Amino acid sequence: MKTTSAFTLLMAAATVMAAPAKRQTYQAEILSSIKAVLTSTSGSFELVLDDLNYNETTTIDVNWDRPGEPPMENWSADGNYMLYFPTNVTSVEQLQFVIDRALELQFAVVYLNSEAEDSEWTCGTFDGAPGTQQCYISADLTVVPTTTS
Repeated sequence: MKTTSAFTLLMAAATVMAAPAKRQTYQAEILSSIKAVLTSTSGSFELVLDDLNYNETTTIDVNWDRPGEPPMENWSADGNYMLYFPTNVTSVEQLQFVIDRALELQFAVVYLNSEAEDSEWTCGTFDGAPGTQQCYISADLTVVPTTTS
């Protein structure tokens, strides 16, 4: 009887360990104060991130010289998030970026397009300088992170 009980407990423990892990569901991240400026000699991008999953608010600021690409790794002020641009930034009117949560498999991909219907991403010239683009978002942007697993 004791052998059967020990075997039953061992099998129950093995079944629990073999069960697939439950995929974590993430709450939204709120992106606000998004602004991008592109001139012939420099580029800049900034945003405020409010992560409801961790009750954290932080900023991300990216600056780079042009011609040239933005840095690959751009860390938030608190060091918990990294932003990168998967393609070279040749225009801020159509802009794609990815935000990764450090040390986790959580990420969000964001695509902003000023030409899309009902777009909140508004673009124009910066201080009237020719060849300069400035874009900003006129509302908070809600994104839901996903995982790579």
